[in-house]
Amino acid sequence: MKTNTPLSSTMGLLVLCASPAFAQTVEVDPVDPLTNSTTLGSWNTNGDQEGWTTNQLTPVVEGGLLKATAEGGDPFLVLNPIDPAIPTGQPSLVVVEFELQRSATDVSGIQVFWDDNIAGGFAAVRSLTLPENQVPTDGLPHVYRFNLNNVNTSLLGIRIDASTTSGTELELDYVNVQVTSGSPVIDPPTLINKFVSLGEWNTPDDFESWTTNAQVSSPSVGSGLLSGTSSGNDPQVILANIDLDTDNGENQIIEMRLRRQASETGRIDLFWSDEAGGYGGPRRTIIPDNAWPTDGEFHIVQFPLGEFISGNLGNLRFDPVANNPSATTFDLDYVRIGIIDADEDNDGLANSVETNTGTFNGPDDTGTDPNDDDSDNDNFLDGVEVTFGTDPNDANDFPTPTLVSYSGAPASYIVAVAITDNLPTVANGDPLGFSVSPPLPAGLQLDSITGVISGTATTAADSAVYTITANFSGDLTSTYDLTLEVLNPGISSYQINTASYEVNQEVTANSPTTFGATPAGFSIAPPLPTGLLLDGTTGIVTGTPTEVSTLTEYTITANYGGNYPDATFALNIQIKAIPVFIGSDNAPLSSFTSLAEWETEGDLEGWTPARATATVANGFLNFAATGADPQLFKNAIVDSSQGEILEIRLRQNDSERFQLFWADASGGFAGGRSFAIPSTEIIPDGEFHVYQVDMTGVFVGEISSFRFDPGDIAGRTVDIDYIRLGTPAPPAAPVVSAFSYDAIFDEISITWSSDSGATYRIESSSDLDTWIEVVDGLQGENGSTTYLGPDNTTDRFFRVVRKD
Repeated sequence: MKTNTPLSSTMGLLVLCASPAFAQTVEVDPVDPLTNSTTLGSWNTNGDQEGWTTNQLTPVVEGGLLKATAEGGDPFLVLNPIDPAIPTGQPSLVVVEFELQRSATDVSGIQVFWDDNIAGGFAAVRSLTLPENQVPTDGLPHVYRFNLNNVNTSLLGIRIDASTTSGTELELDYVNVQVTSGSPVIDPPTLINKFVSLGEWNTPDDFESWTTNAQVSSPSVGSGLLSGTSSGNDPQVILANIDLDTDNGENQIIEMRLRRQASETGRIDLFWSDEAGGYGGPRRTIIPDNAWPTDGEFHIVQFPLGEFISGNLGNLRFDPVANNPSATTFDLDYVRIGIIDADEDNDGLANSVETNTGTFNGPDDTGTDPNDDDSDNDNFLDGVEVTFGTDPNDANDFPTPTLVSYSGAPASYIVAVAITDNLPTVANGDPLGFSVSPPLPAGLQLDSITGVISGTATTAADSAVYTITANFSGDLTSTYDLTLEVLNPGISSYQINTASYEVNQEVTANSPTTFGATPAGFSIAPPLPTGLLLDGTTGIVTGTPTEVSTLTEYTITANYGGNYPDATFALNIQIKAIPVFIGSDNAPLSSFTSLAEWETEGDLEGWTPARATATVANGFLNFAATGADPQLFKNAIVDSSQGEILEIRLRQNDSERFQLFWADASGGFAGGRSFAIPSTEIIPDGEFHVYQVDMTGVFVGEISSFRFDPGDIAGRTVDIDYIRLGTPAPPAAPVVSAFSYDAIFDEISITWSSDSGATYRIESSSDLDTWIEVVDGLQGENGSTTYLGPDNTTDRFFRVVRKD
């Protein structure tokens, strides 16, 4: 959300959340009126409460007002359900505004609750409060505007606690709601016509600064597309370092043209980072499961995010299939950011770029007449000419007939499987015929009249470029380079790869996706980790791993019984340990990588709060939760081999648990990559304490980001001194403080410095060279331990050895 309009000089703006793009605020007597709002209550008919009910209030509706006197300490008005419910979208900004007059003697605060269709009914986590010191006490009517942000999908109900003072008189004039939705729009009626290109991919192999993560296999750029196949449940396509101003009113809508594999129903995510922070819940919009068309064709989607991007747009992250580990192909045709500007002549150009100079200087200064859709009268719309790079002001310069693309490009086919007809797209003319060079692989045909490619390939063929030529009248031709391959049957993916399992936890069956003929059987090398099994008939991996193992590549072979070549697939598996809470106030790490020290006042060191404020002073970070599920993020590449112990020093006055999440090579933030220091282990004395978690064998590859959740509720603070990842100090060697020998009982007594939980052994020697065991398995006590027992030896020398 952009900066709010300044308030009247008498009241000011109360900000209750750190993120400017999603700030929950309350405004009193705002200057600008609320527009495009829905009225939930106007009370213009005497006696009609318009569906509102009350608690500890007896309302009277007269003179366009709802009047009541509080009859207890918890009076409120409720409209629930709102019928029909008000769609909000995701993300959304919801503004609740009402005019209220109450007794001048009332100094209590005002609170608004809401009910939505995901989070649940009225509760503190779905409320916003104007504190008592911000409420006018002049007894006059005032307008209160509550700006909410986390209203999920639909607004179902509103509750207004206009006072907590028994006996106060209340008068409500109206209640209005305004919703701004950032939900995606699929196949919008109007495309953006003034934009900045973020990706067109018209040059083969040029990714135009876009990158993919490890869960996108075989990314490629060709035929004007960025293409890939998801190979896990968190595939990502990322454009970093955009640095594009969104406060200028020009860059409000992100638009992309996308094609996904037919029948794919999984969710699509779009994340962004801006001046408010990195990727996360407040900077994310989704296309839900089953919302994207499943026809396997290209569709355009617009993300109206201008109101939700704070300052400059930093990075974009697109997850084409966010929750389906099965292999899914996708193609991106373009990604743009811009606006839908006025286009009075409907020629596809915004009025603002049609400068009417008669000189074409490019897409941002076309020189065309904004009131004439064909400025040079050559029978081509001005917008079409700009798209094809011709001068829309010169009748002698016009688009030539063009073979634009094929519906399947690049094309990947399978031996002995009939292909779906691959159709050409032609612009600005009618072709007389088509030809191709070199000839298509055996079994495939190009229709010389229609240009359609069809058939069933009979042999495999490596990926190659086939130049298709369309012939037009006047000896004009246009060519298109189609990248095409034919594959023997094989394994395209496993549901999860890289598969990261926890030791002693039964795994979800991991099934292969094959293409072409059904394999006769499967085999694997090297053998799977102990406890896991490969079904030789289906190729499915199941079982319960019993030992921790490092990330290892396993080659799975699909055998086709001599009908086709055997096919292999590399499946990566790691068996992870489970994080273990070591304890509090142990010896600090001796060697570590710092994730945060916060020694410089005001420097957050790259950490970003969500639903919280964060300030750095006096050598620590003060984290103040302003909403439910407060979080602290940092994107940082950390080599997981740099440490086994996660150490946090913090203080709090309650026993709220402290959760930590991480993203690594196995995926992003999720329950399987998280751990909680339980509330029973938190020391709620308001003093700093050190907490350590053993992460040995937990991480997979590099760690890319961290998230810490200091509690689950709003209205509390936590001070964090530092966060480190490292190795523990070596255990202290035992120091003997007392030794005696009783010749009568032939007993020795040894006392040494020890640690509780450690194990020790006493050894003896006659020459300080060869040592033999006297007693083993002695459990240490905190501080010192004494052994009293038989000598069992004639040796002169004794020592105590720590075993762990």
